[in-house]
Amino acid sequence: MRNYQFDQAPPSQQEQPANTPPVLLKVLFGIEPAGHYWMSLAEFLERHDIKTVMVNPMHVKKSKELDNNSSTKKDEKDAHVIARLIQDGRYSKLGRV
Repeated sequence: MRNYQFDQAPPSQQEQPANTPPVLLKVLFGIEPAGHYWMSLAEFLERHDIKTVMVNPMHVKKSKELDNNSSTKKDEKDAHVIARLIQDGRYSKLGRV
């Protein structure tokens, strides 16, 4: 597994990577839009032709409650729930950011 860092600076101030890692071209990237933090990442992914979808934050919350009767906020747990929602086709296509 490889870590990638994403800059929160406006796109005009970001450095352009030399190329998109080939493995990311085969990934369906899921985002739970919360606040404004997801927008820079979504824009970066879109610029690099990486297919990106959004899941409804309320669906994530309710799915967590169904899994173990707890809506506690943990990033690792959220990632699994988001992946399952995407696998089940419960997402929206990302529009222009």
